[in-house]
Amino acid sequence: MGHTQHAAIGRLPRYLTGGYLMTTTIAAPEATSRLTSDERVALARAFTIIKGENTNYICIALSYVGSDCPSLEGVCLSLKKSVQSAISPYDSLGGWQHHHGIHRSFEQLKQDRLNWIQYMLENW
Repeated sequence: MGHTQHAAIGRLPRYLTGGYLMTTTIAAPEATSRLTSDERVALARAFTIIKGENTNYICIALSYVGSDCPSLEGVCLSLKKSVQSAISPYDSLGGWQHHHGIHRSFEQLKQDRLNWIQYMLENW
């Protein structure tokens, strides 16, 4: 089964911090969990939505995916909860970065979100 909860803590990848080495941690998925094929499809579609400039937020892109493909709605909801848990108590990656002294332009932040999705696809 795919990852539905974050149990371990991991470092935020350098490409989400504008190249800064961060000692601050965010929630990371359990080491034994792997994404399901449906989770991979949902994240890949969210990546395409963000890259296509339909939105710049991962959770909103996942909402679009769930609306467009009802069979992925539950998966998208689970992934949104995981993303929200990872950056809690902030509402967005930009808010999380700003709190930690990382100031990114709109385009840089968009790329950070795409990088985060790629990171999830490669490591979760």
